[in-house]
Amino acid sequence: MINKTFRKIILGLTIVFLILGFISIPTNSAYAEIRTIQEGENQVLYQSRQKLFDSYNRTWQAIAFQRITSEGKEPFTIRLAGFPGRTEIDHSQPLTVKMPTGETFYAKDISEKVFVDKSPVGNIGQYNFEEIISQLPNTLAVVFSVPITDGKNLEMPVSPLSIQEWKEVAQKR
Repeated sequence: MINKTFRKIILGLTIVFLILGFISIPTNSAYAEIRTIQEGENQVLYQSRQKLFDSYNRTWQAIAFQRITSEGKEPFTIRLAGFPGRTEIDHSQPLTVKMPTGETFYAKDISEKVFVDKSPVGNIGQYNFEEIISQLPNTLAVVFSVPITDGKNLEMPVSPLSIQEWKEVAQKR
């Protein structure tokens, strides 16, 4: 009798400690940080930086930005930057955005705007997302398909949290 009661007490305490332990474990929550950069007297850049991984588990930086000048709002843009020397983006092709519904969008490569004095660098692609950003879902991941010079594509899943932050950047005025 005492043995059964003792086991129940130990089991109950174990469950309580496990629950308390799980509650107190720190988690890596998604922390959205939208940067505001004053580029000039009448020019502001809003920017979000995200880390994405391609189909080879290589890290890319996705920089979404909205620039506002005295003339107005420039197109919402996403820049993808991979590690130099590992990938050569085919700048003659658009970035393909695959939706979970099967729908597909194409973002024009505008990398020549980044490299005004020379040819675009192979590991950096910049894309016009002005028409696409509002079409992206808030709660589902999408997949970027980055064209590379060997005729293939690198697949890159993009989380809903990244998309939500990008939409916030795109709405800046």
